[in-house]
Amino acid sequence: MGLKVLHITRTSTTIQAFFRPLIAAELARGHTVELAFGNEHSSASDFNVPVHLYPVRRSFSPLALASSVKALSRILQAGRYNVIVAHMALVGLIGRAAFALAGKPGRMLYASHGLPCYPACPKLRRKMSLFLERFLRRWTDGMIVLNDYDYRVATKYKLAGETGTVHLLRSVGINCSAINQRASKIDVGHYRRSIGLDANLPVVCYAGRFIKAKGVHLFIRIAQRFIASGKKASFVVAGSGPLEHYLERFIAKNKLEDYIKILGWYDDTIGLLAASDVLCFPTLYEGAPVIVQEAMASGTAVLSSKVPGPEDLVDNNITGVLIEAGDVDGFCEALTDLLANKEKRLELSLRALEKSADFDLSVCLEPWLEAIEAVSKSSETF
Repeated sequence: MGLKVLHITRTSTTIQAFFRPLIAAELARGHTVELAFGNEHSSASDFNVPVHLYPVRRSFSPLALASSVKALSRILQAGRYNVIVAHMALVGLIGRAAFALAGKPGRMLYASHGLPCYPACPKLRRKMSLFLERFLRRWTDGMIVLNDYDYRVATKYKLAGETGTVHLLRSVGINCSAINQRASKIDVGHYRRSIGLDANLPVVCYAGRFIKAKGVHLFIRIAQRFIASGKKASFVVAGSGPLEHYLERFIAKNKLEDYIKILGWYDDTIGLLAASDVLCFPTLYEGAPVIVQEAMASGTAVLSSKVPGPEDLVDNNITGVLIEAGDVDGFCEALTDLLANKEKRLELSLRALEKSADFDLSVCLEPWLEAIEAVSKSSETF
């Protein structure tokens, strides 16, 4: 018998970017799927399944959280779902609180996409985050994690509840063949010129949220250090977020306008990756970063932090290069080596391209479906 499944996220962007194939696979399996996401800057018209809007912001304000929980609890009470899947930490908090308020209808599957008690965050914050996750486990019937560190933490502290299962799934899945095809068609010189870059200079890119946890502030410091050493390259920053004005001020203050270009929110990340020599991703916090998987499938050399997530995807000096988190000098030295050694970049990229098949949708969708179906087995049938 098919299940009635509700996926909860903060914005529709998460669904559009990552979960359309999963929804299609659920529907093909005979399940009924509905979505719930924030009513700010979100569209309900792009999906062929029922959508519920609720107020949610990227905020831990008690009033904002209470408003989100109350609205979501009403959706849960009315929906009579078998499985509710809450994606990412903020919605994991809101979703499980709403689940408790609604009287635990169905079963709750928490897909963390990166636990907030990650190693690089301040010690007090890490302890508080872990305390909150341990408190919320009483309203958690199963859990999905994407890297070994999160799996160890989740199993040690029983974050899936006393009887729930922690599923280690590695990736949300990427369409490797589509990425390969798109990347292979890029005219690198033309593409670079189209975004205002010198076609003859090496290109180093960053793509992601403009927040400290993603290391964008470190990326521009790495660029500054590299340029100050007298070497030449173009640095491109794609994304959006609260640090955008900080980036603009830093670039202007240090007279780096000719070397660092901010693209803002950018839809064609595969094109950008294919036109770049290196993805430089000095992140501090990840589940299983899709941008790293996409770079590997695009044939772009990966230089990333040695933190949970990237270190699960990249074999150091085999399919990419990993540097200790926050080590600007180490990143700069590694970047200098990669840009000076085209043969090494090619070897890393070819091995990464081969490994990227492990992240393909054909591999990743079935484990997600199995996790959703497994958590439902003890739920009441409506």
